[in-house]
Amino acid sequence: RIKESNLSHATYLKLPQDIKVVDIWGNGDTEEGGEDVGLFEDTFPLDKSLKWVMVKDKETSDEYYGIKSATGQEILPCSLFSLAYFNDQTAIVSDKDNYFWLLDKKGNKVNKTGFDWLTPATERLAIFQKDGNFGLVTQEGKVLLDKKENISKFLNNYLMFSEEGKIGLLDEHGKIIVQPNLLFLDVDNAGKVLVRDKEGDETKTLELDAFIKEYVK
Repeated sequence: RIKESNLSHATYLKLPQDIKVVDIWGNGDTEEGGEDVGLFEDTFPLDKSLKWVMVKDKETSDEYYGIKSATGQEILPCSLFSLAYFNDQTAIVSDKDNYFWLLDKKGNKVNKTGFDWLTPATERLAIFQKDGNFGLVTQEGKVLLDKKENISKFLNNYLMFSEEGKIGLLDEHGKIIVQPNLLFLDVDNAGKVLVRDKEGDETKTLELDAFIKEYVK
């Protein structure tokens, strides 16, 4: 059973609207089958020497995906139940243990330990959640930030993050450009920035360029 679901409704995490995730659920004994793996192949084509494979649970008929070489060597066991496109070189997958991984085109898991959640932030950065905290990781698996209360998309390629109840801003490379000193930061329906520095201040409404000029030192 293959189920497409859009995860853009997840709390704190915002996926682009066109991001789809393929869910494959189940447990128990499995047998390898020749069922269609076209959805995985179309979403994230592997190197030419590799191919997606699937095993089907004998009891539930649920499906799990893995990777083999053209000669049949197992590269990645059939334990994956979700796949999301990140960029041309990297996908986001999750396994039967509910851990999330960055996967390259050679079938390698890029991050050393699994995340509790993982979603695209920019073209090369992803937001992760681990033990209740949020962080930022590159497509190469380098953790840029961790142990933040929240990280989410802002305008353009900017990201906002919170720490000790205050909000700051990151650029597209994950660099802190506004320290977490703001009491409130949001975007209205017109795409303008709503910002309040501290308790008692009025909320200001600014164009993005004006906000950057005033707050990025």
